[in-house]
Amino acid sequence: MYRQIFIPNERNSHVAIPREWYGQEVEVIVYPVSEGAGEEKSPVDYADIQQVLKMTSKKDVQKIKKIFANYRFDMKDFKFDRDEANNYD
Repeated sequence: MYRQIFIPNERNSHVAIPREWYGQEVEVIVYPVSEGAGEEKSPVDYADIQQVLKMTSKKDVQKIKKIFANYRFDMKDFKFDRDEANNYD
C-alpha cells in the first residue's frame, strides 16, 4: 500500500504513483482528512476506551451503548482465582 497526504493548491492536482506499479491496475481514493493532515500525529491507542470515545461522534456512541446495554454486568465483586482457573480435574 502507498499513502501520500498532501494539500492540493491547484484545480488539477497530480498524484505521483510509484514506478513499480506502472502497468498494473491501481485504485486511487481521494477524500479530505482532518485538519493538520500533513502533520505527524501520535498513534491511537485503541485499548484506551476514553481516547476512542473522544474520536467517536456522540450519536455513534449512543448507538453502541444501545447495542451493548443488554450485555452489561457488574464485576465489582469478581475476583480472579488462578488456582481455580488452572484446576482441570
